[in-house]
Amino acid sequence: MIILVIFGVVFCGYKRLTYSPYYVASSTFTINSSITSENSNTYIENATANQMAKSFPYILKSGAFKEVLAQDFGLQSVPGTIEAEVMENTNLFTLKVTAKIKNDNV
Repeated sequence: MIILVIFGVVFCGYKRLTYSPYYVASSTFTINSSITSENSNTYIENATANQMAKSFPYILKSGAFKEVLAQDFGLQSVPGTIEAEVMENTNLFTLKVTAKIKNDNV
């Protein structure tokens, strides 16, 4: 029993000393196509929006986008990771940013 208590105290102490918080910001939104025509087809509009949603994550994960984002905020680099994904067969898009430091500006 004493060994379990000692192990628990050591484990809790270790976790307390090595704890590193991280912050997450997440947003889900839709991507719509801007086709405006009298003969516009809803299927084509949905297919276009779906394809745009599939392409969007690659743009947001690219190094060029991260460089522009860092410059806009006056930073050397983006202080976190950017994840982007699309729900299958929809135009719903989720953007998630995770960082070890809290930065209200980014």
